Amino acid sequence: MNSISKKEDRATLETFVRNSFGVVGSQANVRYPDFKHKKTQDALWIENPYTPDWVIAELSAMASHTIQQSAFSWNVRLEKLVKDGQHMKAINYFRHMEAERVSMDTFTFVSVLNACAHLRTLNEGRRIHAKIIQSGFECHIFVGNGLINMYAKCGSIVEARRVFNNMVARDVVSWNAMVVGYVKCGDGLKALELFLRMRQGGVEPNTITFVGSLNACASLAALEQGRLIHEQIRQMGLESDPFLECCLIDMYTKCGSITDARKVFDNMGSHNVVPWNAMILGYALHGLGKEALRLFDQMCKAGAEINSSTFVSLLTACNHGGLVDEGEYCLESMNAVYGIEANLKHYSSLVDLLGRCGHLGGAEDMVTKMWCQPDHLVWMTLLSACNTHGNMRLGEKAAKRLLQLDPENTAAYVLLSNIYGTFGVWPYQPHSKNNENMICT
Repeated sequence: MNSISKKEDRATLETFVRNSFGVVGSQANVRYPDFKHKKTQDALWIENPYTPDWVIAELSAMASHTIQQSAFSWNVRLEKLVKDGQHMKAINYFRHMEAERVSMDTFTFVSVLNACAHLRTLNEGRRIHAKIIQSGFECHIFVGNGLINMYAKCGSIVEARRVFNNMVARDVVSWNAMVVGYVKCGDGLKALELFLRMRQGGVEPNTITFVGSLNACASLAALEQGRLIHEQIRQMGLESDPFLECCLIDMYTKCGSITDARKVFDNMGSHNVVPWNAMILGYALHGLGKEALRLFDQMCKAGAEINSSTFVSLLTACNHGGLVDEGEYCLESMNAVYGIEANLKHYSSLVDLLGRCGHLGGAEDMVTKMWCQPDHLVWMTLLSACNTHGNMRLGEKAAKRLLQLDPENTAAYVLLSNIYGTFGVWPYQPHSKNNENMICT
């Protein structure tokens, strides 16, 4: 791009724009067909929401008093920042819009509310809510939905419900935002109550509605309600939706009906890695380790993709089933056979398995040989096993490492006290949590 100084006159600027964008005035723009501009007495306006950032930046640097953007251009730029995941930049860009007194509309507020929701910035969201009220957009359904989503994701379900209750009109997105919001806040009962109200009000649910309601059933172990929702999914012809099928497997598993979960799995038209993992985990949670391993064998024969989550489910199955040899083989084969690198979840699960079964030496070796740094959960798992099987030497070591990572972990002191109590030794003053001599090594 050519470079000109700020001192050059208007004619030179227009020549630059013509060379850069192909036109000045009312002629058709060949290089940038969406590019529009008009001359006024005071400025050359360039209105193109799709102009690359470097164009706007250089034009502004060359002629900061002659280039302005339309409100539409601001909105497109703001929306692009949100879509690109640059949420903090989007919020700062919105603040810049405020400083420039740009005329804002529903698209502006919806975009910046999405940015706040992703960052969980509740106070900023509240400030923008106040701005929305001042601008008179609070009753707009899109803005209302954005506010519900923002408050729910920021953990303030009470404020989300207040916005929902004050909305003049609601659509399925409004109801979905509240149902999903209640589920994420751990209130499955209110989520189901709202789902029932929605159905009674004649609002037709969609996939997101059913996902939220099934998750609510799973959290409450509400099997009969889950079956009723499954029947509604059938009636609407959505049963073949892969996402809903996985949610159904998860719901039936957590509600205690592994048979129903397997029926859903067997009736699926095609299996990608997600339903395989869900079904293996279902067997794991029910303590059916052998069935989980058999399903994994079928998964391999079917040529399905195997990923890191598959082995989390498998190791969980081995853990709950007390299958030590199988668990060790799973971890060894991850990288050797499938080229998948083990992470802390895999190691922690195997350490737990070895510890539960009394193989404390193997658990200690596993922690020592981990390629990644053990976190506080790994040490806590090992300490719990030492408490169960009465190993004071390893318990002291695990407690020391745990308290280095998490000094305020009171459970570590309790477990270590239990171990000392088993052996009748008290090498420290229990009333002094910060005593450096509390743990002997």
